[in-house]
Amino acid sequence: MKRSTFIYYSLVGTAVIAVPSLRCSNRNESLKALQQPAFLSHICDAKTLAGIGKTYKGEFPKQSSAEQLTQLLLADDSGKVISKNSDHSLITSFLNKKIEEDFQKGRTVVINGWVLSETEAQQCALFSLS
Repeated sequence: MKRSTFIYYSLVGTAVIAVPSLRCSNRNESLKALQQPAFLSHICDAKTLAGIGKTYKGEFPKQSSAEQLTQLLLADDSGKVISKNSDHSLITSFLNKKIEEDFQKGRTVVINGWVLSETEAQQCALFSLS
C-alpha cells in the first residue's frame, strides 16, 4: 500500500469516528443547558432541583412530559423558537433572557419555598425526568 493511500484512509477513518462523537457531545451539552437553571444549579444540589421539578409537574400536569417542557423552553413570547440541537451557549443565553423576562413580567411560581421564574421551574421539571 502506498504511503499516501494509507494516510488518506487513516484520515477518513478518524473523521468517521470523530464526527458522530462530536455531535453527540454537543447534543448532551445542549440538553444539560435545558435541564439545569444556571443560577439555581450553583446554589442547589441535584436532589433539590429534582424536588422542585416533581412539585412543578404535580401542580402543572399538562407540562409534565419531556417533549412538552422542551417545546416550552425553546420558545419565547414573540414566537421565536430555537432548535434543541443549537449550541450550548446559544441555548443558555436564550434561557437566561427568558428567565429575566419572566421576572419582569411577573411570571413566577412559588415551589418548595423558592420563588422561581416559570422557565426555571420548567427546567427543574425537565431535570426531574432525567
